[in-house]
Amino acid sequence: MWLLSILNNIGVATEILGMLVFALVLLFFANNQPVSVIFDTAGAEVPQNGNLVATFALGLFMSIFILYGFDTAGTFGEETVDATRQAPRGVIFSVLASGVVGVVFFLAVILAIPSVPATMEEGLAGGFPIATIIQANLTTEIAAGITFGELYLLVILASVFVCTLAIQGAATRMMFSMGRDRRLPLGRVWGRVNPTFRTPANAAIAVGVLATLPILVTGPFGGFVLSICATGLIYLSYFLCNIGVLMARRHGWPHKPAWFNLGRWGMPVNILAVVYGGLMIANIALWHDPALFGDFGTEGRAYWNPFINSFLKWFGTDLKDLPPLPLYETVVGTLVLFGAIYYAVAVRGRATDVEADSATGEAVIA
Repeated sequence: MWLLSILNNIGVATEILGMLVFALVLLFFANNQPVSVIFDTAGAEVPQNGNLVATFALGLFMSIFILYGFDTAGTFGEETVDATRQAPRGVIFSVLASGVVGVVFFLAVILAIPSVPATMEEGLAGGFPIATIIQANLTTEIAAGITFGELYLLVILASVFVCTLAIQGAATRMMFSMGRDRRLPLGRVWGRVNPTFRTPANAAIAVGVLATLPILVTGPFGGFVLSICATGLIYLSYFLCNIGVLMARRHGWPHKPAWFNLGRWGMPVNILAVVYGGLMIANIALWHDPALFGDFGTEGRAYWNPFINSFLKWFGTDLKDLPPLPLYETVVGTLVLFGAIYYAVAVRGRATDVEADSATGEAVIA
């Protein structure tokens, strides 16, 4: 746990230092564009036939990624002192911090763009325009040929790496808990705590392997697209959870409020969460088919939710014989199908231990 704590502290430090302090430096000392550029689309709506709503929907993917992962603060609750109070604080702080840091960072990067057309061209060509902007503006050499911009990118890299480890840790805990409750195939394997390390080592190794194999098979771009699909799956879990909580609230839950509760704001916030989650899932699930979706099914969708016969590869060989099905819907359908089969065969009818929630005293939320 000491190693996890150190890595977490490094991640927090680099997040604050790299994404906020350096961004403020960029914001105040590297302005190449007027503030009015924030309100200029620069022709980004042209591929959507001038549809600004469709263009905005594509831009929303950035906020989708920023907000994803706040629940990792909750998954560490079992290892947190005074989790009833500290875990909610961690979730709220992560959302607020991500929002503030994200706004400052993107504002700084947009105002620092040397040439908007060149930046858009680089992005469409598969480049890394944000890295280019940072390096082009922060050229002061620090030491050993390393510029201020390169140091900035290293800090961002460290922050992203630690954030990825946090998400991997959350996935490990989820796999362990579901294996322990026999909700996954080979549950006894994943739900076992290693006697030497006193951690769910089997689940940690499995998560690492499952994350690595698709990238090895499909390549770096495939890993990027699969990460979008995985984010969509997380949003689907958020959505389903919020629907369950909403139904429970309609029946008077929680009857005994916990230390942290929304009070009378619980229902409006819950409804807003369901609406937002539904819209984001629809945004992720749309695919490139202008004949079906109009301006919303434009070229940009080929990056977010491509057809499996144009995307999946087997060690470099395109699997063109697959049916033209959108990736996100295919993954969701496959998980539902195999999940239903596993439930019917191995889970249904088995007794499970139900413990009352220590905060509310209720065994189930309804």
